[in-house]
Amino acid sequence: MNLLFIMKFVLLTGLVYSIYRLTLHTTKIFLIKRIILISTPLILAFASLVTIDSGVAIIPLENIGITNSENIKTASNWSIDINQILLTIYLIGILVALTYKGLGIRNLYKFFTETYKVNQIGNIRIYENRSKYNLSFFNNILLEKTLNQFEKHKIIEHELVHIEKYHSYDNIIFTFFSVVFWFNPFVYLMQRELRITHEFEVDNELFNNEFEIISPYTKNLIYSSIANNYTFNNIKRRVEMRNNNNNRKLPIVYAILTTIILSSMMILGTNTTYAGDKAEVTKQPIYIGDMMTTLSNNLKYPKSAYEEGIEGKTIVQLTISKDGTIKSSSVSASSGNKELDKEALRAVEYLKEWNPGEKDGKTIDVAVQIPIKFKLPKE
Repeated sequence: MNLLFIMKFVLLTGLVYSIYRLTLHTTKIFLIKRIILISTPLILAFASLVTIDSGVAIIPLENIGITNSENIKTASNWSIDINQILLTIYLIGILVALTYKGLGIRNLYKFFTETYKVNQIGNIRIYENRSKYNLSFFNNILLEKTLNQFEKHKIIEHELVHIEKYHSYDNIIFTFFSVVFWFNPFVYLMQRELRITHEFEVDNELFNNEFEIISPYTKNLIYSSIANNYTFNNIKRRVEMRNNNNNRKLPIVYAILTTIILSSMMILGTNTTYAGDKAEVTKQPIYIGDMMTTLSNNLKYPKSAYEEGIEGKTIVQLTISKDGTIKSSSVSASSGNKELDKEALRAVEYLKEWNPGEKDGKTIDVAVQIPIKFKLPKE
């Protein structure tokens, strides 16, 4: 979990959701809309993680081994790691979301177990209670006992379509998304759009002359994102949908625009570092200054590793941009100790100024590998 992924994921989801609203949300291609809404969070999460790597010219600087053995400086274990903080916040959010949804499922289970079954149609069970809820969940239908027979019949007819169309499966999938992607507000908007699509699909299937809105005192239940709630109400949009004529070109427009957005995001994330080997790079990047001195002065032996007598060698890969600055840094080969790797990454950030690499007289991005050796003094 890192900040770049979160920003890209939220941005992509917002753009795709906006395109959906502009093109598809009033159309009657219900199955396609359901597939789009269910698949979008997964596709965009993957797209946010992937960048196209056009290759790297790896230049190993073999003589830059740093042995911090004489004047050992130890670093505090309290250094701030933004990615670690984000991961902690994310896991806390997961825990809160799981608790919230778990309570919802428990309440839904209690509604069916604490009521009594009044009828069964094949494998579909019908229950009644005195609450103000009329809903279905998989093959179970819950009715408000105080309704008259006509109203009960209409609700059963409505909920049978939800069951026939497997809407509960959609709701379960998006409940999972709302837990995993709890930080993305557009996932919740897509979840709401999916529930609206379910109701439109039922309206279209029944094709009644008027909408049945039973039980106007609908409560905002904690499990409302899991069960199909008959009392879902959005009269204006349902009337618009009833009178809307499908435009068959809109799905094509949606597909084209989302493809353009995803392609653009992938291109923006492309690693343009030169692809090739050492021989193909006309001029290697050169650090401006004494690299050994810079690293020796800034490298600190991690306190925990020092106290436990841990040694190792971390190979850090730096991408030197064509303007002579560090474009990115990563651990190419781990020392086997997280603290040593983290310190190596921190130390190389002091190598700020470089003469960039060249290819046929043109400056290019080139990656170099710097091995940093952590060695304790001999007793």
